Amino acid sequence: MLVMLASPALATALGLVLAAATPARSPLVVATAPLWAPPGGGTAGSGTPAPRRARKRPPVPAEHPAPHPRRNSTEALEAQVFGEDTTPQVRKAAAPAQASDRDDQDGDGDEEEDDERPARGAAITLPAVIAPHLVAFGLGTSLMGRSFSFDAPLQPESSFPRGGLVAALESYPLLRARGWYARFGVGASFGTEIGSSGVAQPDGATLSYPVSERRWEIDLRYALPLGQRFLLVPRFGYGRSSYDLDRRGQQPAPSACAANSTQVCIPDVGVSHLALGVDARLAITSRLGLSLAAAFLPAFGVARGTGQLGVESAASARGVSGELAMTWQLLDWLALRAALPLVSYSYQFSGQNLTYRSASEMYYGLTAGAVVFAR
Repeated sequence: MLVMLASPALATALGLVLAAATPARSPLVVATAPLWAPPGGGTAGSGTPAPRRARKRPPVPAEHPAPHPRRNSTEALEAQVFGEDTTPQVRKAAAPAQASDRDDQDGDGDEEEDDERPARGAAITLPAVIAPHLVAFGLGTSLMGRSFSFDAPLQPESSFPRGGLVAALESYPLLRARGWYARFGVGASFGTEIGSSGVAQPDGATLSYPVSERRWEIDLRYALPLGQRFLLVPRFGYGRSSYDLDRRGQQPAPSACAANSTQVCIPDVGVSHLALGVDARLAITSRLGLSLAAAFLPAFGVARGTGQLGVESAASARGVSGELAMTWQLLDWLALRAALPLVSYSYQFSGQNLTYRSASEMYYGLTAGAVVFAR
């Protein structure tokens, strides 16, 4: 009985002694088992709680980056719970000024496209060496020959060369306009040569007189591109050709100018004509072009003045012309051009008591020069 009463005091004293003798340790916590089953499905009386079922995270969209590890715990918790970054993403909307600039740029592009549309309608895919231009002007030199004869033994002429100048102008003023009429253009050409015509004399000398030849033409033309390297240009116009022998004194009639005459009595010629022609232009390369021109020349108005071909009888005439040319473009605005021109006329006379009924005249030669143009 004494032992039992003394046991609590002894136990207390013994505990104090042991506590003083034993080093300090971490307090031992003993968890008591709950008396009911936990919500997670754990068994009552067990000290281990039921494992939590892991919630699947929804896939993170590509445009949203994964949560940064340095964000605060609230953001990290929300990211774990909802599976996405809750930080709002800032997206810059297009500024009104940028939109207006874009509209302006689009508008400028439309205007440029509108400006180019007519030119494209005319010949936008053609190389510049054959394409129609706003203005193209050519200037060069010529070496031309002339042959003339009657169908009777009258004085003929055959001479080569006579030197001179040639000029040509082509313009498509409506090239930047809209519509089918943008391909209409105008053309003009001019050529003149000077020289002399003479006849051998019995003493071996030559009697000669100055000669001038002149040709000009103006026309309306239309550009028809056929493919990316071929251009067809029909044209309709009016022109005139003249030959003038500057004799000193009275000019005899053509019928009095025998072939063996020692006088220079070849008649002067002046004839007007229409021109119904077409030019075909081919771009061999982007800088080398070849052209072939041909025209029918229904002539009228053969001059009948003193010393002229038609002085003794009214005459009808018709002619043809052709030209083979090559153009080599050196710069964006400059090209070289060489051509072989040919013009031929035939004359018919209806007068009575004439020793001749027809005559023929031909011009032929070589021209070379430069062409400048503006688009």
